Order: sequence, then C-alpha cells, then structure tokens
Amino acid sequence: MRFLYGFLVALLSTSCALAAVPESPTPPGPWQKPPKLGKPEGRVVNVSTVDELVDAVLNVRSNTTIVIEPGTYELTRTLFITGGVKNIVLRGASDERDKVVIKGKGMRNKNFDPVPHGIMVGNAADVLIANLSIGDVWYHPVSLHGDLGCKRVRLFNLRLFDAGQQFIKANPNPAGKGPDDCIVEYCVVEFTDTSWQAYTQGMSIHGVSNWIVRNNLFRNIRGPKNDPKVGGCIDFWKGSRNTTVEGNVIVNCRMGIRFGLFKPGGGSHDHEGGIIRNNVIWRQPGTVNEPDGGIMIWDSPGTKVLNNTVILNGTWEPGVIEDRWSQGVLIANNLIDGRVWKREEAEIKEENNVLVSDLEIFAGAGKGDLRLSPKANRVLRKIHTAADCPRDLTGKKRGEETAPGAYDFPAGKEK
Repeated sequence: MRFLYGFLVALLSTSCALAAVPESPTPPGPWQKPPKLGKPEGRVVNVSTVDELVDAVLNVRSNTTIVIEPGTYELTRTLFITGGVKNIVLRGASDERDKVVIKGKGMRNKNFDPVPHGIMVGNAADVLIANLSIGDVWYHPVSLHGDLGCKRVRLFNLRLFDAGQQFIKANPNPAGKGPDDCIVEYCVVEFTDTSWQAYTQGMSIHGVSNWIVRNNLFRNIRGPKNDPKVGGCIDFWKGSRNTTVEGNVIVNCRMGIRFGLFKPGGGSHDHEGGIIRNNVIWRQPGTVNEPDGGIMIWDSPGTKVLNNTVILNGTWEPGVIEDRWSQGVLIANNLIDGRVWKREEAEIKEENNVLVSDLEIFAGAGKGDLRLSPKANRVLRKIHTAADCPRDLTGKKRGEETAPGAYDFPAGKEK
C-alpha cells in the first residue's frame, strides 16, 4: 500500500510538472539599459525608513527631490503626492530599479487599508518617479488623477509588479479629461505569474492627450484559468488622442496594444490619431489562457501602425493586427505571422506588411528574441522606409530602404 501511495504521488507530481506553464523569458530591448538620471537637483530629502518615506511625501514642497536608500519598504499608507506642488522627484538612490522595493499589503489582500495603492499623484505637476520597484498592492502600483489636477508625470526605470487591478491607471475629471503630457519609459510591468482575476491591464489610460510610452517590457499580463479575460498591456481610450507607443517588448500577454476599446458614438471617438511603431509582441503557445490579438485599433481614426514585429505563434487566428470602426488608418511595414484583420466599418491603407514563414530569420524565436538573424538578409526583401519611422527599435537610423518589423537588417552574412 505504501508503495502504491508513493507511486501515485510521483505520478501526480510528474503530471503537474508537465502541465506547468513555462517561465516567461526576457527578450532583449531598450528597457534593459535605461540612461542614468544624474545627480539629484533642488531641495534634497534623503530617506532610509518607511516612516521617513511616508513623512517626506506627506510634507513635500515644490522643487523637492526625495531620494530613497536601497531596501524594502512595506508601506503603512499610500504615498500621495498632492497639494498643488510642482517639480517633484521621487527616486531610488541607485540607478538599478530592483534596489528599492516599495510594497503594499498584497495584491490578493482585501484588508489593504490604508494602502490601496502604491503611489498616487493628485494635484501635482511635473513629477518624476524613477529607479524603483512598486507592487503587491490591491489596486494600482501607480495611480494618476486628472480629476485632482495631475499632469506631466514621467515614470522612468520602474518595475511594477503584481497589481490587484491596473498597474498604471490614469483617471479623468467629470468632464472626461485625464492627465495630459505624461511619459512612461524604460519600465518593467509584470505579474510574477498571473493576475488573480480578470479586471486588470498593464495600463488603462482615460481621456488624455500627448502621452509617450516607450522602451518598456510588459510580461505576463494574463489571467488565471478561472477568470482569464484580462485587458491589454497598453490601453488608451475614453477620448484619448495623439498617443505615441514605441520600442516596447511585450511577452506572453493576453492582449498587446489597444487604441480605443469601444465605439462611443455621438461624433466622438474612443481614441484619435497617434502612432504605434517599433514594438515587439511575442507569445508562446500554452502560456496564456484565452489569448487575444496583438495590436487593436478600435475607433481610433488617423492612427499609424508602422514597423512592428508581431509573432503570436498561432495562438490567435483571426488576426494579429486589427482595425475596427476606424477610418484613415495606415498599417505598413509590419512583420507578422498572421493577417491584418479588417473588421466593422474599418478603412485601412495597407503597405508592405510581410507574413513570416521562416522563424529562422530571427535570432532566437523560441525565446522571444526577434532581432533579425543574418538569414533575414537573404529571405526578406527590402521595403521603403516610412517617413514616420526613421529609426529601428535599437535607435539605428534606417536608410531609404529597410527591413519590415521593429529591427533593421543585421550586419554580416549568413553562415
């Protein structure tokens, strides 16, 4: 009997191991090498305990830099930057984002008071939050409040992890206007495994203008088996406009980038204009429950989708890039392994989108490294460089002709 019990335990363990989701890799990208910020400026407040940190933020004045020494800070209250202040910097003392960790009470912990969020920005402008890891909170690691007067926030070199809801949330005022002119760059946004429920997104940004989201890594924005239908990694909607999303790497997520989610009607649009360029979106089979598309343009007229590499490995058949309810959309120079899906009322101009048939054109397709290999010089034809995409994901200047997708042709010849 003891032998039979041991055999069944071993068999069950083996079955569980076989069913386990593989750990998501970390493909290369600009997110790995953020530039250094330099020395702190203005009035400098140095903190090294959670009490000092909470007190410094609570009493912050304009033109102040709060420098946080390395360590783990388990919050006793949400860090709320407000009060009509300007020119505020909240940063880790190290240039490494993992050296300073700011934690809530757990993304599954309903007893989260008084730490519902990690950092909130209310009535404040020209705020820089940098060189930190923020996560394990019931709601949002970063919450920006246009309803309270927030504007011009820069999120730089952060790791945002394990959010109960959206990782970055931008809320509008009663008129629908959110915080304008914000930048999210060189950040890592990820679940260590999956969310605990479906009401989550990497970014949910409402009613804003002129945002830039560039050079970030989004990984594992996906739901559990019992509640899998999470939102996108980068979602701009509710009347947003003129958004730039470029140079991001998106790995094993249920959805990628969405400009517009619904059709509001009445002559208004969920999103308008903007550009999506030089992004890499990659998904391994079996890593996402109920996967969906890569790039979605839903009621976002005038948007340009240029030189993205979208490889979903057959996990979403209808189309890896799609247009729905949007007119005047340009989808050009993308390197994709599925079709461009033209849906209801869509009007698309398509140019030089190339369907991948040979994964050996990539440096490491099995690990999400979608830089082009020397073989791509022979397999892929050159295409005309788009005026609105003069450089590739690495910053290399494209010539008059270039490769489709986020990366230009590599130097060297196929061996």
